Amino acid sequence: MSSPTRDSNVDAILNRLELALCDERRALRTLDHDAVEDAARQKLDLAEQLTQAICESESAPDPARLQRVRSALVHNQLLLVHARDAVRGVLGILTGAAGATYGPHGARHLGASGGLDTTG
Repeated sequence: MSSPTRDSNVDAILNRLELALCDERRALRTLDHDAVEDAARQKLDLAEQLTQAICESESAPDPARLQRVRSALVHNQLLLVHARDAVRGVLGILTGAAGATYGPHGARHLGASGGLDTTG
């Protein structure tokens, strides 16, 4: 039989992780750099705690809940990429520096150092 304390510890950490993701999403939407950094540190700490709690737990966490947390993480990652690109674009405009562009076929052109091999 699983220990209620161990299982509730996993749930508590997942609750704190979901709250951190909400805070991060809000910070990304407002481009609050300090809050984004705080959320990143908090997520790393919670990830370590979650790994430890799952190892100590006698039952696996709810897969549906883990999928929701994963989806929230991916959503925030996309917001972070868009925020980064927006800031880079504004800085490029302000400084006159050319940024990454889109080629004639709509594909993003990163230059010779893009590091991607698409030849298959």
